[in-house]
Amino acid sequence: MASCKFCLTGTSETWFGSWCKDCHKLQRIIALFGVDKVMSIVETVLIVDEESQDDKIKQELKTELSQREYKLRERKQKKQKALESIPE
Repeated sequence: MASCKFCLTGTSETWFGSWCKDCHKLQRIIALFGVDKVMSIVETVLIVDEESQDDKIKQELKTELSQREYKLRERKQKKQKALESIPE
């Protein structure tokens, strides 16, 4: 069997076919929904621009900092409880 003419990595399903199983499925999805719809979904879901990356990084940093702050406060409270439980 020949290699797929679309992805260039898979092998075609049949001797006379041009596409592998996955690429053939993509071709049927494009035929069903249209090229414009499929491309818009791919661009919005898979392709990320720099602005979106920066927003995601800022969001992740805020989340991590708030988790660290919570852990530090929790440790401080445990230490205070331990000190209060020590008899004088």
